[in-house]
Amino acid sequence: MGLVLNTKCELITHEGFVVTDNLLQSFPRTAIGDVSLFGAPLFAGSILDKSWSDRCDDLARAVDRLCTISSQDALILLR
Repeated sequence: MGLVLNTKCELITHEGFVVTDNLLQSFPRTAIGDVSLFGAPLFAGSILDKSWSDRCDDLARAVDRLCTISSQDALILLR
């Protein structure tokens, strides 16, 4: 067919999916729930839970830091 696959590819499959092609078997397998693209989870699963927790931690840290800035700086950030 003329298709050339990059050697950095991953095979994203459901649990229990059987791969019969020799070339595809050589790629590392990743479960659907562990897939992200540019840091954003693509499906519900463990990676979504971790990303959600990380964002909540970031927001909690930001709230703590916002309490220490002056009113003028807060007004500038608001704009």
